[in-house]
Amino acid sequence: MLIYLDESYDLRAKYMCLGALFLPDDGPANSQLETIKEKYRRLVPGRSFSDVKYTKSGENFTYEVCREIVDLFISQPAWFRALVIDTTVSGFSWGDFGGRDVPRALAKARAYARLTELLLGNL
Repeated sequence: MLIYLDESYDLRAKYMCLGALFLPDDGPANSQLETIKEKYRRLVPGRSFSDVKYTKSGENFTYEVCREIVDLFISQPAWFRALVIDTTVSGFSWGDFGGRDVPRALAKARAYARLTELLLGNL
């Protein structure tokens, strides 16, 4: 099984979203993703499309790369799981993932790891 995992936040960093796309082993290979990106690299010299981000999908060529990649995933027998956490609710604290003296970046990394465990559990 192939698992594509990523996290994102809304513009105010209130909500953390962690998503996982699960594909069977015979799903699209990285080579198919690279074929799509290479097609657009030839059209737009100097662009790598190595990290295709939704936040940049307003730009025409990035939108087309995103669209083709999503179409590739949709054509597969895949499933998706997501966790969305409101980081402003009274019971949530980044400190729960490392204590008061741990830098925020490290606490977020620990939270990401723990939440990933929860997301991937019981497959």
